[in-house]
Amino acid sequence: MSRSAHNLRYSVDSEIDPTAFDLDDDPGDPFYYGWRYLDESESDGSDPLHRVPLTYSDLLSPEVGDFIAEDTVHRSVVEGVARILKPRLEIDPEVAVWSDLKIYFVIPGVTTGPGPDISVVTGVRDRERRRRSFRLGKEPGRLALAIEVVSNKSMPKDYRDILDIYDRMEVGEYIAIRPTGHYADGPFELRGWRRSAERLRPLRPDDQGRLRSEIAGVLFGTGEGGSGLVLWDAVTGERLLTAEERERLRAERAESEIEQLRARLGERDRATE
Repeated sequence: MSRSAHNLRYSVDSEIDPTAFDLDDDPGDPFYYGWRYLDESESDGSDPLHRVPLTYSDLLSPEVGDFIAEDTVHRSVVEGVARILKPRLEIDPEVAVWSDLKIYFVIPGVTTGPGPDISVVTGVRDRERRRRSFRLGKEPGRLALAIEVVSNKSMPKDYRDILDIYDRMEVGEYIAIRPTGHYADGPFELRGWRRSAERLRPLRPDDQGRLRSEIAGVLFGTGEGGSGLVLWDAVTGERLLTAEERERLRAERAESEIEQLRARLGERDRATE
């Protein structure tokens, strides 16, 4: 679906360079984008499951069960961001933070939808129910924030084509995180869009190069020199701890409490001698 058909223009096309950094991907591999299994048992009587390659268009509207091949840095960044946002936002029982969940929406004559790396859905009911997908308009909820981690193979999708889809879905905000190196600690390039005047418009970074998400109440930024993806509380300016940092802090506090208890027991034992 072309952007021009909907009179949407985003000034990023000339900047798209899918070969910006070298990874192990082979664009000549028929399964470069991933694969899905089709049941062909009724057609030829052979092995009922047949693996077929995905195409670029499948990235825009994947089917439930598709395997989309991504690199290790992509998965690490997605999990890291989701594990920061989930406990923060899901304090509200009507907010859900999901990863790789198919989000259906309907336009005249077409039912389609992306599977964002991270979806923040507001106004949701029965959040903990097991889902294979979420259907906008069929149940309460709005895709308020979509986050995509950009890879070299998905760059045209995440910087161009998905904007049209998110625009038509009336997504509130869209954040694109692009690792530009070989490691999960960066460097990173960040871009964002917020819905204003009935369309998604580019976010302007603050004086520290950070993007503000009003939906999440978070500033997305990087460390010095673009390395290290960092999230801050947009109100207090406090850096948000990663899941690993929170666990380490809990362990240190627990150890401190144990030591204090041992000291008190020791003092009590000495007092009774």
